[in-house]
Amino acid sequence: MKKIFADTWAWYAMVDKSDIDHATAESINKQLLDEGYIFVTTNYVLSESVTLMRYKLSHAVTVKFWT
Repeated sequence: MKKIFADTWAWYAMVDKSDIDHATAESINKQLLDEGYIFVTTNYVLSESVTLMRYKLSHAVTVKFWT
C-alpha cells in the first residue's frame, strides 16, 4: 500500500472549485488514486482544513467534506 501525506492546501484546493489550484489538485488526486495511493493526514491538518473551509466557503461545504 502506497501512502501520501495530504496537507491543508490539498484538501482545500480539492473542495474549492474557485481556488486557483483546484484543477491541478483534481488532476493529481486522480493520478495518485489510479496509481494505488491512499491519502494520510493528521488531526491537526484536518482541523485546520475544516476551519479554513468553514470561514472561506460555507458550513454546508465543510460538513460535506467532513462526511
